[in-house]
Amino acid sequence: SPTRQATLGKMGVRIQVRNAQGQQISFVNALGRYLGKILSGLTLLIGFMMAGWDSKKQALHDKLASTYVFYK
Repeated sequence: SPTRQATLGKMGVRIQVRNAQGQQISFVNALGRYLGKILSGLTLLIGFMMAGWDSKKQALHDKLASTYVFYK
């Protein structure tokens, strides 16, 4: 059976993190996104809030890793 490729939380709310073409992200992208979350937090959480006003709904860590969140 194929792996889920998501955390339990993401599976619970039925979202997936993908690249611009809708494909599974690489380990390097996932690592970059994870490390980018630290930067998003260090900016007084503004990095996370960016998703609210960005036209592509990307937070800072998504922009850094070139990833998008898709709803299943």
